[in-house]
Amino acid sequence: MSTKKIAWLDTLRVLASLSIIFVHYFMCPGFQELTRLQSCIADVSRFGVALFFALSGWLIPASLERASSAWSFCKRKLLRVVIPFTVSWWALGTFFVLLGLLDPPIGNLSPITYLLYAEKSRYAELLAGMFPLDISVMLFFDVKFSWFVGEWFMGTILWLYIFSPLLNKCAAKAPVLSLAASVVLSFAVYCAVELFVPAVESWMLFPVQLPSFMLGIVMFRCREKLLLWRRRLTTASCVVLAAALVNFALNYPPEGKMFLPLDPTCFMLLFPAVYLTFVAAEKLNEHSGALLNWFNGFNDVSYMCMLLQHQIIFLFAMNIEFGRLHSFGRLFVFFLITLTTVLLSAQFKKFSDAVERRLRG
Repeated sequence: MSTKKIAWLDTLRVLASLSIIFVHYFMCPGFQELTRLQSCIADVSRFGVALFFALSGWLIPASLERASSAWSFCKRKLLRVVIPFTVSWWALGTFFVLLGLLDPPIGNLSPITYLLYAEKSRYAELLAGMFPLDISVMLFFDVKFSWFVGEWFMGTILWLYIFSPLLNKCAAKAPVLSLAASVVLSFAVYCAVELFVPAVESWMLFPVQLPSFMLGIVMFRCREKLLLWRRRLTTASCVVLAAALVNFALNYPPEGKMFLPLDPTCFMLLFPAVYLTFVAAEKLNEHSGALLNWFNGFNDVSYMCMLLQHQIIFLFAMNIEFGRLHSFGRLFVFFLITLTTVLLSAQFKKFSDAVERRLRG
């Protein structure tokens, strides 16, 4: 996979963003009866998250080479993650307060409303929600809810960025062993949390998401070998995905999946799916026309969309009677909500970029 072209990286970012927007939309009332479809969509969402982490890992080695030091790298990544998050927190929160003047229940969706009316004893919890936090830190501050999708997701990526200099060194010396170790660690943490702290969403912990991030680093480090083995790896990945589709079609009972681990969220399926998506994105961009270039243009607002879409979707879609809409009506609402999110993201991003430039000097 070439490092000279970056268009295919933009394609991956947009695809991952759309997959998560898509799944949050289908979590709204009116689609609850589509249990089998919802199960499939949930897998698409988790794959979108894994794709984001893998893409972030892919960019790490080159970013570290450009940085003057590990501290410089971490500082740059910290600003890149936290500033847009903080801007979205205040901007969207203020927007909800203003809407609350017209419809008071909407005003209660704003985190600023909680700050205005909360008891002083809860200030630590509420102020902690102003920053992207990993689920473990959220537990420390007793943050039991999140206002934006960014809390756990961005908190997790920040932890991975902090450890990325070490992860990059490990991948440079022993890529296969490092990737295998990340899978073992992820599985161990997941099982330990499920056993001893069942109330916690285990998949939100950053060690559980480490394999996807490490996969991206290893793929970058081994990109020349992957290019030589592309035909074999592509064939093998397609075979695994085909087996997973057969498994899904036959709908094995849970007991069967214990012996045939082809659930779309497991590493056996996740790794080849990510690899094939990377290859497909690169190949499509090699032969792309104006349409794909237009699609890639949404990359500029993809991160901000990730921070805004969850709340915007639930604000509008939760109050729509989807059961009374026909297929065209549901499709129209989906595009309307997505367009609203993109337009707001473009405006928020301009302010966020200005703040980041000011702080970076």
